[in-house]
Amino acid sequence: MTKLILVADDKLDLRSNIADALAFEGFHVLQAANGSEGIRLLQTVQPNLVITDLLMPIMDGFEFIRQIRSTPKLARVPILVFSAMPEEENRRKVLELGANDYINKPSTMEAFLNVAIKLAV
Repeated sequence: MTKLILVADDKLDLRSNIADALAFEGFHVLQAANGSEGIRLLQTVQPNLVITDLLMPIMDGFEFIRQIRSTPKLARVPILVFSAMPEEENRRKVLELGANDYINKPSTMEAFLNVAIKLAV
């Protein structure tokens, strides 16, 4: 069965690159431009992994994580934060909110995929 990953990032080019790389690895990928779009998608699917940026319009990654973790059917879905906000305070905050891991942008695609694939299986 194909594993499903949701990628939420407001940067279309980066989101598409991540989706293409994950699809090449055999995953089915849904995309959202912000947390609000991500929540709408999560009402109909339960992915094996959610990847989110922190700085997004409409609903940022912090609120997106809060809403995922407060939804019983999604509470155990792994969350990977991929963000250009490298401050240790942000890392600590998202892990406290329930994210499983945090990768700073920029990162090599290989390093990113290694973490994403481990969390998705």
